[in-house]
Amino acid sequence: MDIRIIRYANGELPAQEKESLLRDAGADPLLRQQLMEVLNVSALAALHPAAADGNAGRESLRQFRQARTKERRLAARRSLLKYAAGFVLGLLAATAVVYFNGRDGRTTYQELSVPYGQRARITLPDGSKAWVNSGSTLRYPSAFGSKRLVELRGEGLFEVAKDHRHPFILSSKGVLVRALGTRFNVYGYDSRPLTVSLLEGAVKVYPRAREREGVVLLPGQQVVADGRGLTVSPINQDVSSWQDGVLSFHATEMGDIVQKLQLYYGVKITAASPDILTKSYTGKFRQQDGLVEILRLISKVHHFKISWNEKKNEIILYH
Repeated sequence: MDIRIIRYANGELPAQEKESLLRDAGADPLLRQQLMEVLNVSALAALHPAAADGNAGRESLRQFRQARTKERRLAARRSLLKYAAGFVLGLLAATAVVYFNGRDGRTTYQELSVPYGQRARITLPDGSKAWVNSGSTLRYPSAFGSKRLVELRGEGLFEVAKDHRHPFILSSKGVLVRALGTRFNVYGYDSRPLTVSLLEGAVKVYPRAREREGVVLLPGQQVVADGRGLTVSPINQDVSSWQDGVLSFHATEMGDIVQKLQLYYGVKITAASPDILTKSYTGKFRQQDGLVEILRLISKVHHFKISWNEKKNEIILYH
């Protein structure tokens, strides 16, 4: 195997040699296959910590099903095997996909997609660090140019390496976040308004092609882009705890909690009793506790019941 591949995966390959490797891989199918295999292993190793979270979540679901429907034990076991198989396929999806454009000099890109119930950590070409949350995708060039431009679908937390000559720009849902050296969280799933929360440094947030309409955030502030404008407010949640596998809620309405749990675990949650969604809850959970256990603990406070519909992959909350 070409030693450059190992150095590339470890982040030890200089930019000039990196471009040379990618050009060579674009023209050599065998070299390209070897590079893809190493990058896939690196991406799987970056899952943080994937197997433990997935196993705990599946175990919580298994116990819940057995307690509710003992007479369907055999069917539940078969369903669990299907769930486990799907988890393995999902795990394999959390890999870096490299787009080779041959010898014409165009930029090559990598894409990291994280399955539901997982999160991944990656180091970008400039040394910046990114944590990518469940059901999210990060796309970035193999080597940055005059601008460090990345694209995010879903949620990510970024620690940006300082480089005043090359601004770091994140694109999500038609909004750009411009940073130099800073730490910020972006919550940009398709079903929710984009929220940018600044933890350290400074960022400017603005609609694409309308930088003059942008706002500059200070640490402890967040901005919500809902398609009608940008609204700045203080951060009132622990927006970064998910990178350590902790789900944190502070006086959060159940409707918002349900939305996040659906996104993080890939399971539909329906409230048969609508008043459940209007209540608020404060608490922290480990992601590895699993979806059912989290809902069970919340139900002790707000007194609702939980029903699992296997065929529809849906949890129903009711009184």
